[in-house]
Amino acid sequence: MSMRLQVIVSESEAARARRCAEAEGINLSEWVRRAMALAEKAQSPRGANEKLAALRRLSDIPDAERGPAPPIEQMLDEINSRYEGKPGL
Repeated sequence: MSMRLQVIVSESEAARARRCAEAEGINLSEWVRRAMALAEKAQSPRGANEKLAALRRLSDIPDAERGPAPPIEQMLDEINSRYEGKPGL
């Protein structure tokens, strides 16, 4: 079920929002809904906590089990050798 939400904004705020909506080819209501969804996503502590938990899980995986990438020291040596003019690896 939809509901009407009335928000009081200044004329300049309304004009800026209208210009943004027009630039995206959508009406003002849709632009405001999208802006609200983005704001909610940015504030979501659950999302941040999930990301941190995933990073912690990844950091617990031994290097040998992480995938095809070599150890960081080897990658840095390869990158630096390119800058030092050494032949490619």
